[in-house]
Amino acid sequence: ASAIEFEESLDEEANFMRGSILRTLSTTLALFGLTALVTGLFGIVMVTRPLRALLLKARRARQGDLSGAVIIQQNDEIRDLADEFNQMCVELSEARQRLEAEYRARITALEQVRRTDRLATVGQLAAGLAHEVGTPLGVIAGRAQMIASGEVVEREALDSARIVAEQAKRI
Repeated sequence: ASAIEFEESLDEEANFMRGSILRTLSTTLALFGLTALVTGLFGIVMVTRPLRALLLKARRARQGDLSGAVIIQQNDEIRDLADEFNQMCVELSEARQRLEAEYRARITALEQVRRTDRLATVGQLAAGLAHEVGTPLGVIAGRAQMIASGEVVEREALDSARIVAEQAKRI
């Protein structure tokens, strides 16, 4: 019986398998790196930039600058948050304007009350002065008229003249 024996080296197959494994591994690593890069860029564009814009707006709002809306182009929760934040700033700005108007109205009312109080004080002072001056002037006028008309005799004229002098000094 005769037998034919074939002998073939498996080195070529082993090299092919090693090459296939290395190519598969390098392709997998490249795809993983590319996926990480795309995911990172997507995260920057879709999350980091909008959140940074919201953060900057929050800092400006804390310092009192409520102007300028944050505009987010994407249609997701971050945009909803930006819209709510913008609405809050609008409402705070309107409330600030109302408070300022009420403050100005209150200051105006206080100034009017002070002016009214000053006028009332001046009026009271004028009334007191009129009374203090008016009474002696009435006595002086009455006595002078009595002396001028000759209603009083010499002794009474001297008393009336003395009273006129006292009232003039009182004034």
